[in-house]
Order: sequence, then C-alpha cells, then structure tokens
Amino acid sequence: MILGLVLLFGGLSACDRAPSETQTNPKADSPQHQREQTRTGPQAADEDEDEACGCEKLDCQCSKNGHRYSAFGVELTGGKKFDLVSFKDVGLESSPYQSTAMLEILAQSLAYQLQRHKKLDLSARLLHDERLANPSKHTYCEARRLYVDVWHSPSPSRWGYSLWSGCSEAMQFARREIDIEGETDDLKSAIRPLTKSIAQSLGQANRQGCYRRRC
Repeated sequence: MILGLVLLFGGLSACDRAPSETQTNPKADSPQHQREQTRTGPQAADEDEDEACGCEKLDCQCSKNGHRYSAFGVELTGGKKFDLVSFKDVGLESSPYQSTAMLEILAQSLAYQLQRHKKLDLSARLLHDERLANPSKHTYCEARRLYVDVWHSPSPSRWGYSLWSGCSEAMQFARREIDIEGETDDLKSAIRPLTKSIAQSLGQANRQGCYRRRC
C-alpha cells in the first residue's frame, strides 16, 4: 500500500533531483547559469517571487531561486518513451524577447515540431495544467515525462536547452545551445530553431534507444 501511494504521487509530479545528489549545471557556460547546481525540493512560491520572475496568474510559478516552472506542456500520444513534456526556465531573463507569453509559445512551437518530425511518429498537442507550474510538484521522478530546461546566453545571443528523462545527472541525455541569427522581431520565428533542435535531439535519442548521458 505504501509503495502504491509513492507511485501515485510520483505520477502527479515533475521530476526534481534531490539536493543530496551532486549535479552538473546544464547551463554552466554562462555566468547567469552558475546559480543552480541541483533541482531543489519543494519550494513555496509567493506573490513577490512570481512578480519578480515575470509570472502572471497561473501560467507559471517561481521557485525561491527565481526559476520559472511553466503551466504549459506538451501532451504526447504514441511516443516510445514519453507521454508528457514539461518546461523549466532556468535563465531566459537575458533574452531580448520579454514576452510574458514566451513559455506558452515555446510549448506550442515544440508541439508543432514534434508533430511534424517524421521519424518520431507521434501526436503532440499543447497542454495547460496548473499543476505543472507548482514548484512543489517537481520533487519526484515520473517514468514517462520529458523534462526540458531552457535558457538564453548572451554574446553571442543563443538559446540553450537540456533534456532529462529522470532525476539524476545520469539522466540528462541532451544539452545544446543554438545561435539566434539575424534580426528576428517575431518571437515565434526566433524560437523555432530552439524547438526544432529539441525535436531533433529527441529523434536521435529515439533512434539510439538511449535516454541517459551514457548508454
């Protein structure tokens, strides 16, 4: 019975690595990426923190270290490994795009890229679930969830992301940074190379059957 309760709560939670584990920051190349060495345990998000990190209503919430958890995700059907994609903003504050809708546009764009990726052969749709934005729900591993950390690095301006299939550093199976080229005023167009690269990384992991740092 106890095991059943643990599994139940795990199924309702996004993955977070325990503070006791030694982790490598997925954003270590940029100064603002030095702040988080692990995914923390349950965090209370108050109104001041939400306002400070750009969260509005229930579209996202902030952890105490200022990172945003998005209420927007991607629901997958027919995937080999994952049924859900969730997002954590770990450093988008330096981005030239200050749209409050960035996390929604990110999820929407990724759903489109996953849907059209021929070798993934899955259906993907935008999902809004307030539970995904709650930092206290990011403390357990869920076997069929893909966790995406996203950030922006300046000089040169580029997007960055890391993909995680679980809670430990060993479960980080992709990490990339993509240059933002030219003058792109439209956020949807600017974010497309990021989500296209995420889809390609997932496609490569599917082909190799590997969702760990080393297989």
